[in-house]
Amino acid sequence: MAGKASVEFEFPFCKVPIETFVKSNRTVQKNLDKDYTVVNNAMNTLIDREKANPDVEKTCNSLDKIITKLRGVKRKLQEAEAESDTQLEHFHKRIEHLWQLLPADQPATEQAPTSSASSTSCAVVVGSEERISATVHQTRIQRQLVDYLLRRGYSKTADTLTKRYNLQALVDIAVFHSAQPIIDSLLRKHSCTEALQWCKENQVRLKKNKSMLEFHLRLQEFISMIQKKEKFKALEYCQKYLSGQAATQLGILKSSLSALVLYSFHPPQYQFLFDHQRWEDLVEEFKKELLVVSQLGPNIPLHMLLQSGMLALNAPQAYESGEFNPNDPMCSQEFQQLAEDLPKANRKNSTLVCRVSGEVMDGDNPPLVLPNGRVYSTQSLKKLRDVDGTVCCPATNDRYHWSQLHKVYVM
Repeated sequence: MAGKASVEFEFPFCKVPIETFVKSNRTVQKNLDKDYTVVNNAMNTLIDREKANPDVEKTCNSLDKIITKLRGVKRKLQEAEAESDTQLEHFHKRIEHLWQLLPADQPATEQAPTSSASSTSCAVVVGSEERISATVHQTRIQRQLVDYLLRRGYSKTADTLTKRYNLQALVDIAVFHSAQPIIDSLLRKHSCTEALQWCKENQVRLKKNKSMLEFHLRLQEFISMIQKKEKFKALEYCQKYLSGQAATQLGILKSSLSALVLYSFHPPQYQFLFDHQRWEDLVEEFKKELLVVSQLGPNIPLHMLLQSGMLALNAPQAYESGEFNPNDPMCSQEFQQLAEDLPKANRKNSTLVCRVSGEVMDGDNPPLVLPNGRVYSTQSLKKLRDVDGTVCCPATNDRYHWSQLHKVYVM
């Protein structure tokens, strides 16, 4: 992919660090406001006390506490500044990486931005095809692979690849690491506390996306109370957190309340509410909402890259022949599943490719047909020809003399 489509495809790649930067600065601002309120109240209390009953020793102690608090605020601001500088540096490196991937249709006088923190970054002249080097594309594939591993839950493998290829500035590994404690809490501890706290922190965006994650978490807590036989507590919890969704979630609420009343009888029609699979479903729902809130998007970039190439290779013959061609990726069942929803390629002019060598069969390397109907290139069959002039078919192991082979003419 190139041009505008490529830039749109990479939109989350630039959007995520901006969102992280804004969110971290907003958090710092909130903490700073709290600290300012504490220090201001302490100063006002100290002034009022001094006016009413001056005491040098108490005043010194209070001032020491205020100074200690201010030093702590200063340290937090310094850490926040260092974190912001790192985030901006990562964003700059991403822009520089994308610049090198842009198509060569820009004025030749422009130059790619270089990171101030990286003295080894060289200017890249726009307008030259040579600037899109193999290294840049390899880096792109590597970061897409890391993203795929993170989305699939292989965080340790993703960490290893990130360190090996020095991709710290180009992957959003921190987003997935921050979510891991929440996932562990849901699966191992069967606790929704941390997940609900995450929902509270991101309630504006979740509400905008009409997410049902918080409701499902609350419902799971209600079911956990039923299992613990805390009936009155469960009823209060339901009235406080779940009754507001009765208009749209009446069915599941009826089943849950019925399970509360009849839990001691273990009715089989409500056992699905107590299945462990519900926790795994919550984890999957949380992961989906995490991708949306973090601006990563639900689509896997690696799949999108593969599908963009499959559009040109997704020929109907790969599905109909029933034979495996090692040189055609679309003959692989895994690739066929990935290309299931893609349109078939419309080729007006076919290209014959030898299944043995992978070379194109043309006038210089014409196709030859064996008596059994198998077609291979002349060069491949010459390499397979024995000293007695016989050729062994790679597919069926049938042997034929070279005189039995005929040229194929394609109209």
